[in-house]
Amino acid sequence: VFVVIASLLAVIFIISPLQVGKARYYLNHAYQKASIHDVLSVFTDGHYLHVVWVMLVRNMKIVLWCLCLVFPGIYKSYQYYMIPYLLAENSSLSCEQIFAISKQMTRQQKFDIFVLNLSFVGWYFLGALLFGVGQIFVDPYCSATDVELYLARRSVYGKESS
Repeated sequence: VFVVIASLLAVIFIISPLQVGKARYYLNHAYQKASIHDVLSVFTDGHYLHVVWVMLVRNMKIVLWCLCLVFPGIYKSYQYYMIPYLLAENSSLSCEQIFAISKQMTRQQKFDIFVLNLSFVGWYFLGALLFGVGQIFVDPYCSATDVELYLARRSVYGKESS
């Protein structure tokens, strides 16, 4: 029981904010040289609790939709796919705004994002064959691709909303 509780707390207070920090790192890397401080800036930028709250709400919504059936949970995970990137760029947006923007950015794109993620399965399998060492090379490639997807959707979303 202690291990389960400790794992949940680690996911809520450490792993989820680090996801946002990782998104911030790759976003900054798309424009300029990034540093490890970008990953850890989530803990010091004054919006830490807000980031924890939004990511907790996101994860809880996905889990609750998964309880209905697996497919709705997968659908919602793609609907909320852009949330870490939105938080990385502007962590002062309200929870409702972040969810609404993510829904708008992924509207009619969920299957395409799924296919994009599916294209990395072979790379992850190849990385696993090397006892996980290959993941060191595969994960940055996938993360950089996700950031490019976010940037492309953001530019389209900006044109749609204006």
